[in-house]
Amino acid sequence: MKTIYLDHNVISSVGGIPATKDAERQRNHAADLRKCGYRFALSAWNMYELARSNDIKHIEQCCDFVDELDPVWVNNNFSVKAQEIDRYLAIEFDRIGPVRSRPVVPFSMTVSDMWSSYRLPSHAGDTFRASVLGFHRSPKNMREIERVANEMPDAILVARRAQQLGTLDFFDSIVDRQYFATMAPRSAPPEQINFLLKTKRALLAASPAIAVEDALTERRLQDSFTPKPNDAADLQHSIASLAYCDYFVTGDKKLYEHCRTTVKQAGVACQLYKSMLEITSKFV
Repeated sequence: MKTIYLDHNVISSVGGIPATKDAERQRNHAADLRKCGYRFALSAWNMYELARSNDIKHIEQCCDFVDELDPVWVNNNFSVKAQEIDRYLAIEFDRIGPVRSRPVVPFSMTVSDMWSSYRLPSHAGDTFRASVLGFHRSPKNMREIERVANEMPDAILVARRAQQLGTLDFFDSIVDRQYFATMAPRSAPPEQINFLLKTKRALLAASPAIAVEDALTERRLQDSFTPKPNDAADLQHSIASLAYCDYFVTGDKKLYEHCRTTVKQAGVACQLYKSMLEITSKFV
């Protein structure tokens, strides 16, 4: 089954206010794609970005569109990357009988299960709409997310300056010993961290989410764009989506270009589109 990730600007322009001129055509095309066996995927970042709107009617209409899509949910990036490392380590260090199956689970079928991947409290009846409205009505939670997002522009600018001055080896700064120590199982001994460092190239080839994060972060550092707080959300929702979805749809020109170079460098098969209408099937 092919999986299509939709960026927030797609949800907003097709389902919200104002809607793009071809919104109805896009909705019909989305329905046709679902009938042909395609499925859609969204993430917690779709919820956060929609919750920032002050137009409750816009929010409700976007939620109606999401209900039509009946998507799966992209799990927490940290959880997905940790699973990739756990799986990679198992091949080398799980010596008791055959290597145990260590699946990577990039998607959840329900919003509740997605929130569980963040180790957050969840309820069986959690929905996209309830989560969005919960964020919308919780200024404290929104401010905390925005506080972290506001740190992203300065972090990018500082890293650029350090690289220009020759004081930063960017590749080592992204996937290094501290990165592995954070992502590896808590019980991982030093020899396993050393193994990850020694075989980093093979790890990246076997771990698409980590490879995407490494490539996308490097791309954003090298580009000359002016970083903004919403770049934090772009980074977070792109990692697992580019790694495990078959298609990634965004109307954001800068994000599209960053993702285009990222999938090539990371060696993932995700295809990029600027509109759902560009995704065709012989059955559509």
